[in-house]
Amino acid sequence: SLWLDWVQAMPAYSAWFDAKMFAHRLMPTVMTNAQALGASHAVAWGAQICAAAIALGFAWWIMRSGVTELAIAGIVAATFFALPHAFVYDLPMLAAAVVLAVTHIQRRGEELTALEALVFLATLLFPGMMTLSETHLPVGGVALAAFMAVIGNRHMQTQARPRPAVPATRG
Repeated sequence: SLWLDWVQAMPAYSAWFDAKMFAHRLMPTVMTNAQALGASHAVAWGAQICAAAIALGFAWWIMRSGVTELAIAGIVAATFFALPHAFVYDLPMLAAAVVLAVTHIQRRGEELTALEALVFLATLLFPGMMTLSETHLPVGGVALAAFMAVIGNRHMQTQARPRPAVPATRG
């Protein structure tokens, strides 16, 4: 079948893509970050597979409580953390994820911590930094992992302290 042929062709395509890709500096993936730091192709792929497993677990965990702004932001971050072939031009939706996370925090009447603000800023800036750099800056995987960690921490806080109910008004 066509789908089986496609699945069987993926390893060869992936190997070709990895060998011929000249723009690794524009790829914010764990795999390309590992390669930029000197890891072999096999080690980099192993790191990417681990990242994908973490992203899958994170996505399952954060969506268990339902679809929220924070959960959607987490899914976006986890998607890019899992992908071995993403480019900086794929990342505008990451800015929307930051907006969703900030909106969630503000709607709860809470404020960003300094660390959260720093992570959100890094998440917004790293695609531009990678685009402007002449060499590969291995910051994409770290920024995505930090963003997922902040979202996960806020999710745990939300679960521990549900938003207070707004009393009904009479009138």
